[in-house]
Amino acid sequence: MYRTSHQPPPPRDRIGSAILAAPAAGTTAVAGLPAEKEAVRLAHAVADIEARTADGAHFVTWCARFGAIALPADPRLVARYLSAHAGDLKVVTLQRRLSAIHAMHRQARLDFDGRHRELRETWRGIRRTHGVASRGKAPTVTEELRALLDTLDPSTLLGLRDRALLLIGFAGCYRRSELVAIDHAHVAEHRDGLIITLTSLEEAQQAGRLSHRLKTLVFPSLLVVDEIGYLPITRTGAMPFFQLMSRRYERASTVLTSNKSFEEWGEIFGDEVMATALIDRLVHHCHIVNMRGNSYRMKNHAALAAALRHEAPDPDADDPTAPTPRRARRREAPPR
Repeated sequence: MYRTSHQPPPPRDRIGSAILAAPAAGTTAVAGLPAEKEAVRLAHAVADIEARTADGAHFVTWCARFGAIALPADPRLVARYLSAHAGDLKVVTLQRRLSAIHAMHRQARLDFDGRHRELRETWRGIRRTHGVASRGKAPTVTEELRALLDTLDPSTLLGLRDRALLLIGFAGCYRRSELVAIDHAHVAEHRDGLIITLTSLEEAQQAGRLSHRLKTLVFPSLLVVDEIGYLPITRTGAMPFFQLMSRRYERASTVLTSNKSFEEWGEIFGDEVMATALIDRLVHHCHIVNMRGNSYRMKNHAALAAALRHEAPDPDADDPTAPTPRRARRREAPPR
C-alpha cells in the first residue's frame, strides 16, 4: 500500500524542538532561580528533547523497515505503528511517541492530520484496552488550604506568588493553564474582592497562545456560550470562535444562547460563509429551544407590581377600634 521512499531520515539533532545552552558558571538563566535549580531544569529539558529524538528516530526506523514514507506520514500508517507496539509499550510511551511524530512534522513544516478518523479510533481503542483507569483525586478542603498557606512566607516574593496562586486557583476553580495565563492586566480590584478576566480567544491569538487556549476550551464536557450577538464580534475574533466550535463538533456538548436568529449570524460574525458553516455544525446534533413571549424577569416584576397595586390590604379596613374620620364642619359666616 505504501511506496518505498529513498528519502533519508531526518537528522537526529533536528527532531528535537529546541537547543538549550547551559548557563555560565555563577549565573542564572531564569531570574529568581538559583544556579543549582536552573541546572536541574536544563537537565530535565535536555532529557525531554533526547527522549523525543529517540521516539522520532524509532518511528523513522520502523517506517524504513517496511518501506513506508515517514515524512509526511499517512495517519493510517501512524495508527498501524501504534497498534503494532500497543502490547509491548505503555500507553504513556505511545503518547510520547505520538507527540514526537507531531513535533517532527511541525519542525519540517509538513501537514499531519492528527484528527484522522482511523487514527483517533485506534488511539481510543488502545487507551481503552491497555490504559490504566485514572484515579480521581480527593478535593482540597478549606482546612487543607489553610495548612498549605501556613507553610508559605508572605514576606518574600515567592511566598506571595504561591499564596496568590493557591487562593485564586481555589476560589475560581481555575485550571493550571488558566492560572499561568493570568497577567497583571487581567486583575482588577473591587470593593468585594478581585475581578479576574480570562484572556479571550482574540487576545490569545494576538499573544501567540491561541492553540494553547483552544486546548483549554476543547476538552470540557460542557461549554456554555451565553448571549451570542449581544456584543460586537470582530472578524479576527470570529475566526478563533469558529475553530473552537469546529474542534468541539461531535466531541463535547455546547450550549449557546442568543436573541438573534440564524439569519442574523452572518452580520454578527461579519462573514456569511463562516456563519453558514458554523450553523451547519451546530444544528447537526442539536436541540433548538425557541422561547417566545415576554422576558421571564419582566414577568415576575409585572406580577409583583400587580399584586402591590391591587391586592395590598388596607391596614385600617377591618379594625373596629380605628377612629372614624371626622367631617370638616362648615364654618358659618358671621352676622353683619
